[in-house]
Amino acid sequence: MSKEERAKIARENGAKSRGPKTKSGKEKSRRNAIKHGERAEALKLLVPPHSACMLHDERLAYYELFDRNVIKYRAADECEKELVREITSLQWTNGRNRAVVNAMLNRELLRTAPALRPTDESTFKIDNTVAAYEGVATNPVVRQLHLEYRDNVRLIGTLERRLIKIQKHWPAETAEQTEKPETTENTAPEPAKTDERTEQPELENRQNKPKKRKKIVNVTAPLTPEKIRLYQQVFPNRDLEFNVFEPEPKAA
Repeated sequence: MSKEERAKIARENGAKSRGPKTKSGKEKSRRNAIKHGERAEALKLLVPPHSACMLHDERLAYYELFDRNVIKYRAADECEKELVREITSLQWTNGRNRAVVNAMLNRELLRTAPALRPTDESTFKIDNTVAAYEGVATNPVVRQLHLEYRDNVRLIGTLERRLIKIQKHWPAETAEQTEKPETTENTAPEPAKTDERTEQPELENRQNKPKKRKKIVNVTAPLTPEKIRLYQQVFPNRDLEFNVFEPEPKAA
């Protein structure tokens, strides 16, 4: 195959690819070049600072967490996604804080291990762990990280409640809602949609409602509404069935 033929085939194959079509696919393709921050030292003056990721953080993992949160919280527009982005940043910061505290504990384990004199070899590991916790207990950095973690958890709860309120009172418009349906004179109005969440409890209440026991009442004719009302007052929890009979004629 000649060079010109290979170039022609390559152009034809390239013309078939149009890239991602969906919005989610386009968002993912924007991050194809994002790997991690290990080699960003040379470009740190050129790359703008990230809202949550530090120099050595894996930015791709951060965006994967954001995508999972968008699905979890069902964010439909930019306003809702902005709240989800703030929640993701706080979660990411808390994860990094836990990793920092764990690294400090590991460093204390290595520092205090040579000076330990355990009474029993079987208790060396737990004694080493206790010494490591005692070593970082007075460290102001650990206290600051714990306070930041606590504040972030509270702020995440506040943002979640705000997101629920926005989705409840100001729901995002979908593409179907923005498109105006064509109305004609012969078009019948669509029946009103009922909320399945409200129908389900009512159906369960009807199913769980105890059935009234049937009671047969023998009454003499005529059966008047006044008689029915009186019997219903006497037997309010029974399903009444009236057996009407004619009185026997008196003997002459």
